[in-house]
Amino acid sequence: MTLKIRTRHLQMHQTPEGVTVPLFNSLDPWNAGIVLKMAYVSTIGPGMLKGPIVHQIRRTIVTSMDAHVKLGVIDPDDGVIHQVDLCDASGPILVDVGPTQAVAYRNTGSLPGMIIVLADHAWSPDEEESVKYDGWEAYLSALKA
Repeated sequence: MTLKIRTRHLQMHQTPEGVTVPLFNSLDPWNAGIVLKMAYVSTIGPGMLKGPIVHQIRRTIVTSMDAHVKLGVIDPDDGVIHQVDLCDASGPILVDVGPTQAVAYRNTGSLPGMIIVLADHAWSPDEEESVKYDGWEAYLSALKA
C-alpha cells in the first residue's frame, strides 16, 4: 500500500510582533483542487495518544506549532507505523492525509499540544463519517476481521 499522505514545511514570516504562518492559499499549486469546508483546533494532553482514526471520505490537512506533537500513519499491509513530525526546528509542517488513511496523534511533551486541522468535508459530532479505534492493535485487528 502507498501511504496517502504528503508533507511540506510551511513558510514562516517574521513580523515585529511575532510570526505569521500562512496555512492555506488557493493560489498555491500544492493546494490545487482542494476545496476546504471546515477548519478547527484540537488539543491533546501531555503523553496522550489520540486515535487512530479513519475518515472515510474526508481529506484532512494538519499541522501544529508544537514540536512535541507527532502524527502516526500506519501501512495496513505490513503494520509499520510511520511517524511524521508536525513541527520541527525549521517550523510547522503541513501534512495532507487522504481519505481512508488511518492516523493517530501523539503528544510526546509535558504540556498540552494544539493541532490545527483543515478539512474538505464539514462534520458534526453525530456524523458517522469516521471510525475511531482504541489503539493501533484494535485497528489492525479490525482489518483482519
